[in-house]
Amino acid sequence: MTGIIWSMSAMMTTLETIVERLRRLNTDVTNVEVKSGRGGLSASIVETICAFANLPGGGTLIIGLDERSGFRPSGLPADRAAEMAGTIVRKAREALEPAVQVTAGVERLEDSHVVVAAITEVPRSHKPCRVRATHAAYLRFWDGDFQLSELEQRGFLANRDQPRFDLAAIEEATITDLSPGEIERFCRMVRRSGRAYDALSDEHVLLKTGVIDRRGFPTVAGILALAEVPQQWLPNATIQAAVIPQTDARGEVRARDAARFDGPIPLMLQGATEWVMRQLPRDLNETTSGDVRSEHRLPEVAVREIIANALVHRDLAPWALTRAVEIRVRGTRLTVTNPGGLFGITVDRLGHDDVSSARNSTLLRICQHLQRVDGAGVVEALASGIPTVFAAMSERHLAAPRFFDQAIRFTAELDWAPVSIGGTVADGVLALLAAGTRSAGSLADELAVTPVAVRKALLALRRKGLVEQLGGRGSRNTVYRRADR
Repeated sequence: MTGIIWSMSAMMTTLETIVERLRRLNTDVTNVEVKSGRGGLSASIVETICAFANLPGGGTLIIGLDERSGFRPSGLPADRAAEMAGTIVRKAREALEPAVQVTAGVERLEDSHVVVAAITEVPRSHKPCRVRATHAAYLRFWDGDFQLSELEQRGFLANRDQPRFDLAAIEEATITDLSPGEIERFCRMVRRSGRAYDALSDEHVLLKTGVIDRRGFPTVAGILALAEVPQQWLPNATIQAAVIPQTDARGEVRARDAARFDGPIPLMLQGATEWVMRQLPRDLNETTSGDVRSEHRLPEVAVREIIANALVHRDLAPWALTRAVEIRVRGTRLTVTNPGGLFGITVDRLGHDDVSSARNSTLLRICQHLQRVDGAGVVEALASGIPTVFAAMSERHLAAPRFFDQAIRFTAELDWAPVSIGGTVADGVLALLAAGTRSAGSLADELAVTPVAVRKALLALRRKGLVEQLGGRGSRNTVYRRADR
């Protein structure tokens, strides 16, 4: 099952581009749903619109393609397609709360007609979007619509405002539950960061950094960072890891080498990173100096950064604290999933802008002064983690990391399968643009290279007059095409 998510700019290029990729993947994708429309609009169409409205970035609904025949047109008559487009817009306005903005129309494809409806994400302050008749809320997971539980709906309600759950006090704990050694190291690192803390006692340093509140109770952030066993109070603030699938003699799929990692964030990060590296195959590679060394298929720095991101940016709302961070090794892929989606940033900006998720600002600040067991920092610098992952994967000629924001969960994926794009990045860009317009993001995804590499190639090709830019600089709808087309 593929989990690719396209940005709205990629989806709004041309219908042909969308269909070509659907055929290549041979499946629906997270924010594109395809229905044949032969028997009319299905009864679940309202649920699909609702699911897209709750999905970060919204989605696109295409009526008139048959997935079972390889996404070929189903022969929808023009008048019937126009009627369906109007019905979709009406249902989005009347059957959902709040009303959902939809732009729908009929387009020609291979001498047939299809309905293309772009469904806009509802504002965060109005989520979750619900079906009026049942008061049920839905969300897209991979290529299906799933009803949200009451607990998951609370996640949307909790995230209508700036999250501050990391500052909540744990009144069952006291400052004596924090590790004395970790407090000493933490305060020493804080004082090194600025003279404002020089004259403060350790207790005042803990107060000023949000480790404890004014009454002296440890905060959620303080417990996660400095308690000897945070899981005493937060039992699911942990990491669950497994290698899957493993087929046994009876043909049943079972996880193997399952592990759980408890303790404060530095200890969990160290243990989980070491566990992942043990699961990875190794290669013998020759260095520039001629030496031969054994290296893991994934760069350790990339593995460590995506695990650190999951621990620091996971949702700490009461609903989310029932769930652990999950690490899975499947085939040639490593996936790390944490409860809670991005806050204050979108997937397409990860690794490009000098910003990070605005969730857990206090915990993030504390982690900047923490050290792992090996003495290195947990968080080296603000907004540096994801760019580091992109750079490390690119340096090893591996596919760029992929990120999936599904509003109440976030997944990072690293793949160590060898990548071959043939020739230079510019050659790959020209080859893809020969098939139709592309956004810079979709080019990077299809070539499995970093967005920075694609932007450099596009700039060089435009200077040579080989590529044209359609749309303004920095626009989400900007795409590129071959100048000779």
